[in-house]
Amino acid sequence: MCFLALVYFLFISNNSFSQQIFQNNLREIKVDQLSDNDILKYLQQLKAMGVTQQQAEQIAISRGMPLSEIQKLRQRIQKLDTTPANPNQNNLPGRQGNLNRIQLQPGMDTTSLPDTTKKEVKPLIDPKIFGSELFNNASLNFEPNLQIATPLNYELGPNDELNISVYGLQEISHTLDVTPEGNITIPQVGQIKVAGLPIEEARQQIFNAMSNSIYPTLKAGRSKLSVTLGNIRSIRVTIIGANRPGNFTVSSLTSAFNALFLAGGPTTFGSFREIELIRDNKVYKKIDLYRFLVNGDQSDNVTLKDNDVIRIPPYGKRVDIEGYVKRPGYFEMLEGETFRDLLKYSSGFSDSAYRASIRVTQFTDRELKVKDIGANNYSDYHPQDGDLINVDKVLQRFSNRVIISGAVFRPGTYELTQGMTVDNLIKKADGLTEDAYKGRAQIFRLNDDLSKGILSFNAFNDPTIILKREDSVVVKSIFDLRDEYYVSIQGEVRKPDFYSYNDSLSLKDIILQAGGLTDAAYPQKIEIARLIYRDTVTSKDVRASEIINISGMEDLSSQSKNMQLKPYDLVTVRRKPGYAEMQTVKIVGELQYPGPYVLEKREERVSDILKRAGGFTPEAYKEGAFIKRYNDVTIMTIRRQTIQIIQ
Repeated sequence: MCFLALVYFLFISNNSFSQQIFQNNLREIKVDQLSDNDILKYLQQLKAMGVTQQQAEQIAISRGMPLSEIQKLRQRIQKLDTTPANPNQNNLPGRQGNLNRIQLQPGMDTTSLPDTTKKEVKPLIDPKIFGSELFNNASLNFEPNLQIATPLNYELGPNDELNISVYGLQEISHTLDVTPEGNITIPQVGQIKVAGLPIEEARQQIFNAMSNSIYPTLKAGRSKLSVTLGNIRSIRVTIIGANRPGNFTVSSLTSAFNALFLAGGPTTFGSFREIELIRDNKVYKKIDLYRFLVNGDQSDNVTLKDNDVIRIPPYGKRVDIEGYVKRPGYFEMLEGETFRDLLKYSSGFSDSAYRASIRVTQFTDRELKVKDIGANNYSDYHPQDGDLINVDKVLQRFSNRVIISGAVFRPGTYELTQGMTVDNLIKKADGLTEDAYKGRAQIFRLNDDLSKGILSFNAFNDPTIILKREDSVVVKSIFDLRDEYYVSIQGEVRKPDFYSYNDSLSLKDIILQAGGLTDAAYPQKIEIARLIYRDTVTSKDVRASEIINISGMEDLSSQSKNMQLKPYDLVTVRRKPGYAEMQTVKIVGELQYPGPYVLEKREERVSDILKRAGGFTPEAYKEGAFIKRYNDVTIMTIRRQTIQIIQ
């Protein structure tokens, strides 16, 4: 029978486990004789049946497939996975850019897969159940390592293959199968019973039998004996109460965790902590997966034997913990365990958890009830089945905070100590700044009803006031208590704008800040418009501002003829009478002297410019002459560009 047909037949019939199928074996399979197309079909069949490559290998081992051939098959599959897809082979099974061969397992992260392979995969077990990650994560399969040396405590059984070699003075080599009766037959030595013996004890039995027969050099030490395990036998285990219950044929090196993974782990109502390993109709061991999950303890991960039964009973007690713990979810509790144990399983409180007490919602025979458990009772409280435990967050308030802001060197939040005064707080803030207004400061204080009150004090004379929790001390700056004054300047200065006012600002100072006077400025005609402050409004007083005329501002370095400014003054520097910038026109075309001409008179005409240009040439078409005129914006743009080029 073809290898692939046999494998496919074995996989399809795996759940039935008929006696006929168990008699099939793969001892004679040669992977080198398989084509790439056969391998690709094999991968597609595995994917369609939901069987992983690891599970397929274990079934192949159970049918006698040699480890050397399994290793070759792995290498062939790996080579196909890394071979770029052939565009001409897209119609082959499993060939869509090598994407369809990606195995989608429960719990697999599909965010990085191409859209053609993304699909929603429902986890086998509710992710909220603690321990579900062992079975929802395809990378955690606890697959036994078949490449290691034979363990010394490995117990031999029917269908195991032993490699027996004698080397030295005498040399012989045999590959022998352990019979269903548990014996091996060594030529010219006889039968030796090895079933049920560890490999080391079996070696000693073989040594005694061979050294007492035709191999006396073994006893004399002139020859040596080597006994190793060839093909590992398969065993049958039964798993009940799992997501995929049934009979499983696995390697004799398979452990309990690996078998549980093959069966999909406990169901929604299955126990993670009281799983029974039944051997010879007796409970051989109770498996508690929490020991592995919490402490990494694999003492329950025992090696299985033929006809072992793993029974997953329903859980006895399960609680739900929510809120501010590091690992909220459903946890199974054993008899006698307390909230302290539950807290360990959930990885403890989170940083912002309220640890003084917890709230528990419980079921009674008729209704729900709530219990408050204080921190001193955490070790005494035994959660009940169905408990909903809620861990709250700490309150967003401070028990010993005071605040200082304003004109201090280090404003901020500080610790309130016993008997702390305003003076102590100011010293913690490195003192008052030079601009602090000491005449009146304020403390904003919470009243008993949480409303805010104000307590005023003199920051210089009354610093001994005792502070309370949540007091907020505010010290104002003198600049906070007055308007932000400014003055403005316009007209013939280089940088007309608004400027900050200070008490000693003068007219010449503001002209200097504005870049000085332009060439067109007329220093004999400067106006200052000043804001009028009135006590009353009368119909006779119609002034909008006070106008002050200043002259003789030619020399800014002189202190004479200067004037102190006041807030909001508006300074206007007038232009010289008749001052006008030279204007240029450009005449082009059929003229004697085309080019730019500066206007000589304010009322210069086109005919005047034509005369200065020497008149028309003989080829000029006079009737087609025209004037192109730019608006002011365009003219300013041209001037600005010209200035930039010059600079």
